[in-house]
Amino acid sequence: DADEIPETVKHAVVAAEDRTFYENSGVDVKGIVRAAFSNTTEGTSGGASTITQQYVKNYYLSAERSYSRKLKEAVIALKLTRQKSKDQILTDYLNTIYFNRGAYGIEAAAKAYFAKSTKDLSLQETAALAAILNNPAGFDPASSTFRGEEKLLGRYQYVLSLIHI
Repeated sequence: DADEIPETVKHAVVAAEDRTFYENSGVDVKGIVRAAFSNTTEGTSGGASTITQQYVKNYYLSAERSYSRKLKEAVIALKLTRQKSKDQILTDYLNTIYFNRGAYGIEAAAKAYFAKSTKDLSLQETAALAAILNNPAGFDPASSTFRGEEKLLGRYQYVLSLIHI
């Protein structure tokens, strides 16, 4: 339920994942064009997803990387934005997103990383979870393959600097 997720968690995740979440249509057209261009010219892949698009990809579609999946994602995201409130979309996203450690959703992540409920997280713990979302497997300090100390710290500081409460 949207009321059960603390405002600090919502602010941190929006700051980390989609700063225009409350203003955008659910789709970042400029970002998609930019990602398509860099994917084509630089050989990279991914990027350019709003929170709504990420939720659609994770909940309704597969993780397959293709232009047709990206198009379906955009269409469903636009439709979802017309059918649900931004708070409901954010709540659904927070209840389904993967944080590593077998934790799907913010409540499971709070317990897996800090052994406490979401409502009891400190601002710093909230920022850490929001930072981890960028790369759950690569940014989990308990992972045997963790090598991203500097990147995680930079991401954490970035998120912390953007949280407006």
